[in-house]
Amino acid sequence: MNELFQVIKAVFSNKSVIAAAIGCAVIFEFISYISNYRKKPPKQKFKKVVASVPPASSENDGNSASENKDDE
Repeated sequence: MNELFQVIKAVFSNKSVIAAAIGCAVIFEFISYISNYRKKPPKQKFKKVVASVPPASSENDGNSASENKDDE
């Protein structure tokens, strides 16, 4: 039993084992971040309201009378 603890202690104190464990933890955290990532909804752009001037009425134009003559 004493030999087993010595082997376990030697394995866990090895630099490459520690580096591999830290590397795996970082990779798993990164994968978790990617899988749970939610993109922020886009901000709504508000259009500026421009007051439009109504066009001049064409009832009083002299052109309307000439157009009526051409149609007959």
